[in-house]
This record gives sequence, C-alpha cells and structure tokens, in this order.
Amino acid sequence: MANIRRKRPRPSTKGSNNAVDDCIIELAASVKASNQLVAASAQSEGPTIEACIDLLHAMPQLPETSPLHMVTLRSFMVKSFMLLRMEQHVFRRLCMYFRSRNLLEDSKYILVEEQLAMFMMVIAHAHTNRVIQDRFQHSGKTIHKHFRQVLIAMMIFAKDMIKPPPLDTVPKEILLNPRFEPYFKDCIGAIDDTLVHAIIQPEKQIPYRAHDQRILLDTISDERLKFPHAPPGKYYLVDAGYTNMKGFLSPFRNVRYWLPDFQGIVIPRTREEHFNRLHSSLRNVIERSFGVLKARFPILKWMTPYPFPVQRIIVVATMAMHNFIRKEDMED
Repeated sequence: MANIRRKRPRPSTKGSNNAVDDCIIELAASVKASNQLVAASAQSEGPTIEACIDLLHAMPQLPETSPLHMVTLRSFMVKSFMLLRMEQHVFRRLCMYFRSRNLLEDSKYILVEEQLAMFMMVIAHAHTNRVIQDRFQHSGKTIHKHFRQVLIAMMIFAKDMIKPPPLDTVPKEILLNPRFEPYFKDCIGAIDDTLVHAIIQPEKQIPYRAHDQRILLDTISDERLKFPHAPPGKYYLVDAGYTNMKGFLSPFRNVRYWLPDFQGIVIPRTREEHFNRLHSSLRNVIERSFGVLKARFPILKWMTPYPFPVQRIIVVATMAMHNFIRKEDMED
C-alpha cells in the first residue's frame, strides 16, 4: 500500500503591509475567544493567515472594550515582544530610522519591516537560515541576501547608537547616592570583560586567548579604536584582574572584594574592605548590563556558524540594538 503524503498548504502573505503581523500571526490564530477565528479554522487545520491579518487590521474599528479587541491586542503585544525582543512601537521607530536614513529600502517583494524582522529573529533567537525560511516563506538565497544587507546597515546604525557618555560628567547614580559619592565622585564608568560565544577553527583559536589586562592595554594603545580615555582626574572602575593605573581604579589586592565574599558580614573589618565592598557594588553594574544583553540576544551565547567577520559584526549589532531599545522604551 503506497503512502499518501498530504502536502501542507503554503501560507500566503499577500495583503500584509506589516512584517510584524506575519511574525505574530501564530498567536493571533490561537485566540479562541474570536468566533471569526473559529469559523476560519473549520475548513482547514487552522486559521488562514489572511483571516488573522484581516482581524489585526480591523482592530482599530473594534470598540476598545470589546473582548476580541482586548484579547487580540494583548496577544499581539506579547508575541511581538517575544519574537522581536522589543515592543511594537519601538520596532516601528526602528523601521522609520532605517528608512529615513536610506539604510534600507523596500525590495520588490520584501518590505523594510520584514527585512528587520528576519534579522531580529536571527539575533534574538539564534535561528538558522532554514528556520527563517519556514517562518517567513522565502528562499534561503533571499534570506541570506537581506540578512547581509541589514548587517551592513547595522554597522552605520551602530555608530549612532554606541557612543560614550560625556566624559566630564559623573553619573547621577553616583552623585545622588551617599554610599558612593564621597569615594567615587570622579568615576565616569566601569569596565569589565564578558565571554561571547564564537565559532573559530581550532588552529586559529590561540591568538584569541589573552588575559584581561592585555586586551585592555591593546585597546587603549591602538589609536584606530578611538578608546574614550578618561580626562585628567577622572577614572574607570576595573576589577582585580586589571592593573591599577592612571585612568583606571582597581580594588585593594589581597583583601576581600567580590560581593559573595561579604555575605553574612554586616560591617567590613577594615577601611580597605569597606572600600572594596563599595567598589564591587558600584562596578557590578557592568556585569548586570552584560547579563541583560545576553538574555535579550541569546546568539551571544550560542553563535550561529557564520564566517568570523560576520560573527564580529553581529556582536556589535546586538549592542547597538540594545541601546536603541533602551533609548526608545523608557520602561524597558
């Protein structure tokens, strides 16, 4: 007896003016409160994409107190944030940014919104080309082409988004906190390292193994990197892995320093311990920032096997996107 394999119908995205609608369509299709969605699913395995998109575009005409409006709106916002790592209004601002500066433009079949949505799905979920093909229903060649175009645009975007704060201004988090202000009134920031997953051939990995101090010295001595040196009298906080030198303040050596070391200790025993405890508490902000960045963009923990130059640009792009989201969404 021959096996009969039923061909799954290819979803159609005609009529969709917003790539975000395509991304969140699965959640909108699962809203059981809508009789329209239930009726649409009666003839097939699930609601059609056209029916879901029509429902989303019809939302402005629905009364705001309508259960259908409220449930669909909430589902839209949750799914958009889960897939794109940002709220819907932030994504629209992102698209406006790339359009207004001519960094990206609509192609014959793919809008800027869909190009950015595909890129965000890659860096926010570490999806492969094949997964993006299935979700957006485009060929692998098309996905690859637009991913590279967005990646190039991201390098220009990063120049606007990744900038040091004013180096002559002490952060308000220090000035307004009596715990830190007397000791760190000249601190302008904190520096630390973090591990980013990369895929490199074994015979080429040795040059990338270096101590924290060596990496910092190479960075501040290379004029091409334009490191933002601290003005005279100001400094960055660094941990015990770095040398205490001009412009960089490290903690006391051979003295309790890391925050877990102070668990159960109400009052530090010496002035050095007291200083180290405050130093560690303040510098810990950079570790929390790296933690938020990696949680938002898991590709930093599980890099897709792109060529190494592409992996490097992806890391910069995630930082630029993180800064943009923080800038546009004050509640993020």
